[in-house]
Amino acid sequence: MSDINTNKIDKNFPEPGRDNDSFGFRNNFSELSDNLDVAKTEIEDLQENVVRTDQDSDLNGQKIIDVDFVKSTEQVYSIGNISTHEVVDFNNGGYQTITVSEDITLTLTGWPESDRKASITISLLSDSTARTVTWDVEGAGILKRNSNTVNGFPNPFVIDSEENPVIVEFWTVDGGHTVYASYIGQFV
Repeated sequence: MSDINTNKIDKNFPEPGRDNDSFGFRNNFSELSDNLDVAKTEIEDLQENVVRTDQDSDLNGQKIIDVDFVKSTEQVYSIGNISTHEVVDFNNGGYQTITVSEDITLTLTGWPESDRKASITISLLSDSTARTVTWDVEGAGILKRNSNTVNGFPNPFVIDSEENPVIVEFWTVDGGHTVYASYIGQFV
């Protein structure tokens, strides 16, 4: 709700055909000036804080409540071809791709604060040589892997194809203190 208040502006001033007191002019001018200052502040706040359709908008952790998505996508972030230990940062997006050209450790990092579910899906390829990937979590985080016998998390975790990606998903609800890993599979 706007704080602009036009109630103190005398809309009937000046009166036609009458010698009007300068106080009425000064009073109306003062009220208009004050309301323009309020309008300027409110417009600047809108320009700074609203979601826009013509540029990226950072909602800064605010909730979007009762939303109905009709068409949405996720940004794909390519980490690229890596041959050294690397971090996989949640802040780069929910779907990330990697081509592995050496045995490496990938460290999961950048998780948001606790009490928010955050997930990353990672697509992995190799340079056509079998490569072992070791997973780690930033800080003192613990990685828990699914252990079902059909699609259990591979140990060792080997990537051996440059055409058929291995897909794995990681998620946390406690800011990365515990990160869950699910081996989705190799897609051929």
